[in-house]
Amino acid sequence: MERLRPSPNYGEEPFHLAQAQLHRADELSQQIFHLARHQQDTVVMVQSEIDLGLIAFYRGDLVAARAHLEQSLPLYDVQP
Repeated sequence: MERLRPSPNYGEEPFHLAQAQLHRADELSQQIFHLARHQQDTVVMVQSEIDLGLIAFYRGDLVAARAHLEQSLPLYDVQP
């Protein structure tokens, strides 16, 4: 399986999050998550769920933040 090629926008999401541009950061994280899901790249899916959880937390939406963070857990497969 071919790994997800980083989107040109991949590095923009942390910038927008740091600048408190939460709407744009959320849009980019959603795009990255959907692309990763389409390509079945669980590493990027985990990071996207965590990013979406942080964005929801900073927006004050604690229910959505918890949901995204909980959704990241089953995707995280620790290899011994």
